[in-house]
Amino acid sequence: MKQGFVTFADIMGWKGIWLKNQGSEKQILQDLLDIKEILDLQIESIKNTDGLEGLEVSIKLISDTFVVFSNYEADLEKEFEIHSVLVKELTLMALEKKLMIRGATSFGKYLTNDMSFVGPAIDEAASWHEQAESVSIFLSPTALLKVNCLNTSYWQDRSLELKKMRLNTKVLDWKEYYKSDFQEIFYDNSPIVPEISKKYLNTLEYLNAK
Repeated sequence: MKQGFVTFADIMGWKGIWLKNQGSEKQILQDLLDIKEILDLQIESIKNTDGLEGLEVSIKLISDTFVVFSNYEADLEKEFEIHSVLVKELTLMALEKKLMIRGATSFGKYLTNDMSFVGPAIDEAASWHEQAESVSIFLSPTALLKVNCLNTSYWQDRSLELKKMRLNTKVLDWKEYYKSDFQEIFYDNSPIVPEISKKYLNTLEYLNAK
C-alpha cells in the first residue's frame, strides 16, 4: 500500500441537478469531464517538474465524485502543498460552472488501480465527505494530525457544522480566490427548500465571515 493524502469530493444536490436539467445531461457530464481534463493536465505538468521525481498524484471521477490521490515519500510538505492546490482548483472550477462541491481529505494507507481503491485513507475520506453541509473541503482527523507541523497556508481553522456534529478542523480557503457571485448559484438553484437550505446558508455564513 501507498501512504498519502486522499480527497473525496462530490457535487452537492446532484440528484436535483440531474432531474432539473433533463435534456441537458450531456452538458452536465461534459462540465465534470472538463474539470477532470484540466486537472489531469495540471497533474502532468506538476509531475514533469524538475526535482519532483517519485511524486505520484492522480484524480479519478466516478459519477459526480472526484477522488484525488497523492504520494511523495521524499517531501511530505511538498506533497500536501500540491494536493492543496489541486483541491482548491477543483473547488473553484466547480463553482465557476455553478456546481457546489463538498469533500474531505484524509491521510493514510491506500491501494488503487484503474477503477478500484481500498484502504484506511479511502474509508476515512469517503465517510467524512458525506457529512459536509456546505461548500467546503476539510481535513479529517488523521489528516489534521498529520499536517500540524506543515505549511497550511491554503487552509484555515474553522468550526465546521456537519450533518451529525461540529468539527474543529482546517478547511480549504476558497473565498479569497472565488471571484464570482455565489448568490447566482443560490438563486439559480431556487427554490431553497428546508431539506437543502442548510448547505446554502452555511456557505453564505462562510463567505460573509470576516
